[in-house]
Amino acid sequence: MDAGIARWCGDHVGTVGRFDVASISKLFTSVAVLQLVAAGSLDLDASIHEYADLASTAIDPSVTLRRLLTHTSGIADIAEEDEGENYAEVFRVVPCHTIVTLRDFLPLFARKPPHFAPGSGSRYCNAGYVVAGMAVEHASGQGFREYVEAQVPARAGMTRSGYFDKRYAIPDLAEGFDPTDDGRLEQNLYAYPPEAHPTVVRSAPPATCTLSSQRFASGSCCPPTSPTTSSHPRSPAPTASPPARGSGSNSTTWATTRKARARAPVASSPTSRSGTLTS
Repeated sequence: MDAGIARWCGDHVGTVGRFDVASISKLFTSVAVLQLVAAGSLDLDASIHEYADLASTAIDPSVTLRRLLTHTSGIADIAEEDEGENYAEVFRVVPCHTIVTLRDFLPLFARKPPHFAPGSGSRYCNAGYVVAGMAVEHASGQGFREYVEAQVPARAGMTRSGYFDKRYAIPDLAEGFDPTDDGRLEQNLYAYPPEAHPTVVRSAPPATCTLSSQRFASGSCCPPTSPTTSSHPRSPAPTASPPARGSGSNSTTWATTRKARARAPVASSPTSRSGTLTS
């Protein structure tokens, strides 16, 4: 790990080193969505097609933000790790440096057939948060990264956290490495998109994260600092049903060294009052 951080963090990690927090960043995306729900700009139970241009995709019109945030949408993922796919292999086919905007992710998953009907099961899905991020952009009229940085970590006191671009030298930002089969450490710069996105954020040291947890608990991060309304009209949701999982031409499988994670189906759909996320 020291070798991985020495380039931008000095010889030792110390107390100022910043690291990718991976899927913990889904919390930031969820807070951003719920802020906009509280402001009346998003509805957890409206069709996601109202907030994102998903025409000609396999994403069912009945998929909602609630389903996306609780991993019960059934949509396909960017890499189906449970089926042996690997993100590094995905980005060997589609170079990761070409993935800059949220829409750039769509060809990697949006036309794959779904795993199950929305609400009928549970399966961890990174792509769901990419689509939720698109809804944040629609409702706020801002880029996802710009909105979330200003409205979530900054308001939580995490002033050194953000969605940094790995193509540039950022002070105190650790570089990532993945272990190889022969025991070496390989830089993962080419295994993931250069800019952080709704499923990945680069965070400040633990002391700052402790401050943020206190502010999250106090509710100071929701709703946004000023009412946000969409500058884009809602588009009508298509009525066509997507193909069943396993059909069509999107059946490419990649090898992986990661251990598959089992996902159990859920017996019933999550329900709550409007604006409250449950799982």
